[in-house]
Amino acid sequence: MKPSILISIYLLLFSFSLTAQIPDSLKFKSLSAQEFHEQYLHDKNALLLDVREYADYRKSRIKYAINIPFTKGLDIAADTISKEKALFIYCYAGGRSKKSALFFYDKGSRKLYSLKGGLMGWKAERMPVVRKKLKRLTPHA
Repeated sequence: MKPSILISIYLLLFSFSLTAQIPDSLKFKSLSAQEFHEQYLHDKNALLLDVREYADYRKSRIKYAINIPFTKGLDIAADTISKEKALFIYCYAGGRSKKSALFFYDKGSRKLYSLKGGLMGWKAERMPVVRKKLKRLTPHA
C-alpha cells in the first residue's frame, strides 16, 4: 500500500476518535457563586459536596456541604450516590472540583455543577460560610 493511503486512513481514524470525545464543558457546568447558589436552591434533588481535605472543611465551609475529600472517598461516593442526584461540587480554588465533576461524569452522573473559583470565589462574592470548627470524633477507650 502507498504511504499516502496509510496516512490518509490514519488521519481519518484519528479524526473520528476526536469527534467522539465530549468536551468537559458539556460534562458539567461551571457556575459563579451566585449561579451556583441559586441553582442549588432550585434543585430539590441535590447534594453539595466539598472535596477539600477534612482539615480545611472543618475550619470553614458552605452550609449543608458534605465533605468527600478528592484524595479519598470519591470511588465509594460515586458508587453510593444516586446518578439522579444533582451534584454541586466545590474545593478551595476550583481545580479539584472540576476534576471531581469529571470523575463523577465518568461514573455515570449527569447533573454536575462546579463552583468557579471554589470557596475563594464564593467568599469573594461575599457569600456566607460556616466558620464554626467541627470537633473531631474519637473512639471511646
